[in-house]
Amino acid sequence: MALAVAAVLVTVRAMEAGGHSADHLGAAGYVLAVAVAAGLVARHRWPVPTLAATLAIAAVVIGADDATGAISLPALIIVYTLAQRGDRSRPLALAALAALVLALARGLLQRHGWSDGRTVAEPVLALAALFLGWAVRSHRDYITEIEDRARSADQTRDEVARRLVDAERLRIARELHDVIAHTIAMISIQAGVGAHVIEEQPERAAEALRTIKQTSKEALRELRSILGVLRRDEADARGPDPGLDQLDVLVSTTIEAGIPTEVVVGGARAPLPASVDLAAYRIVQESLTNVLRHAGPAAACVSLAYRPDVLMVVVEDDGRGDAPRGAEAASAVHDRNGHGIPGMRERVHALGGELETGPKDGGGFRVRATLPIPVRS
Repeated sequence: MALAVAAVLVTVRAMEAGGHSADHLGAAGYVLAVAVAAGLVARHRWPVPTLAATLAIAAVVIGADDATGAISLPALIIVYTLAQRGDRSRPLALAALAALVLALARGLLQRHGWSDGRTVAEPVLALAALFLGWAVRSHRDYITEIEDRARSADQTRDEVARRLVDAERLRIARELHDVIAHTIAMISIQAGVGAHVIEEQPERAAEALRTIKQTSKEALRELRSILGVLRRDEADARGPDPGLDQLDVLVSTTIEAGIPTEVVVGGARAPLPASVDLAAYRIVQESLTNVLRHAGPAAACVSLAYRPDVLMVVVEDDGRGDAPRGAEAASAVHDRNGHGIPGMRERVHALGGELETGPKDGGGFRVRATLPIPVRS
């Protein structure tokens, strides 16, 4: 930059000196031109002192010689540089100072004085350098803001994607827990029954084996459906998600496992949104699995209450409530620090509903879920 400006100053000076202008400084004028251009090297580190020195040299050259060339160009470059940094008040004051010094030097010290067109041009050029610097700074700030917004948008998209992936992982984990826990509990009970009666009642043992086969087949179908989501292969999704239309099969397998179970439906049964239908089914499935695993000899009741804006799901059993340890022990037996009840609670809360679990008065355990039904517009 300094070399280029020095070359411009020397060239312009030589052209003016070769014309009609009187070159009073001679060789000293070229030295001063090179010196004022060399000062541009320090404009970033010491802008104000450099501007002051540049204006002083320019005033000396203007007052001593008509062949001043573009001696004010370095001062204008420094004003432009200052306008790109710091606040607006400081560059404005320094630009006004440069315009005043250069105009006064040409008007008072130069031979043609105020009639010289360069006297008027100096303030105009100083303001032009100021506004150009401001425009460049505003453009850079705008580009920086756009880049920051783009980075922020990328980070936001990444965070949203991670949250969606985590939510999907939790959903799949709940599905796997519900399917596997219910299936394993059912198979364990049926296998125990079959082993116990295989010698004395082979027909009942065969029935238990058929129940195990049917239960495992249904579990494999659901697992294929869940794993098909992980593989993103729709062909592997071997059927829709389960819902309350399969409640009879679920209840029948529970009855075959030795838990007498009845279903009570209240209100007009109506089609449900897929999310509510699946959640209701999984809540009943997990509740009956807990009855199988923890309630001991018991009977269960599944109640469904259909309302226009809500579905009430209640699963009750009468097991272990008459044990000497009381209701608190019954609750602990049902929960056992497992993931069943927390999983149900997550399902219900995800739909904006409520879940209540706890021992009943007089023995047994109750799970009550309130599932809102979105109003169809």
